[in-house]
Amino acid sequence: MLNQTQIMGRIVRTPTLRHVGMSDSPHTAFSIAVERNYRHRDGRNRDVDIIPCSAWNNTAEFITENFKEGDSIIVSGHLQIRNWKSGPEEHSEMELVVDDAYFDPNRTRKDTIETNE
Repeated sequence: MLNQTQIMGRIVRTPTLRHVGMSDSPHTAFSIAVERNYRHRDGRNRDVDIIPCSAWNNTAEFITENFKEGDSIIVSGHLQIRNWKSGPEEHSEMELVVDDAYFDPNRTRKDTIETNE
């Protein structure tokens, strides 16, 4: 069986790096807005989904050093469902655990270079 996902979208909020656990592992949690096409009775045919993502170690460091809110990003990884209980209610959330992150090849050079003028 295969659990592999690749998406391209825009980062919703600038990712921040934090260190967690006994091993002080680098981690970042962020979301990506992706467009989805579909047919709807009222004529709309495009919607936006917000995909929660999580990255660890070198991948987390790469993302926090190179991407900010609004940047286009391509990520690949696997889907993971987290379940937890809060009182009598059970909750679950699906997230994309990012194994690799890439720059969008359609990004212009101006988007990738910051000048200190």
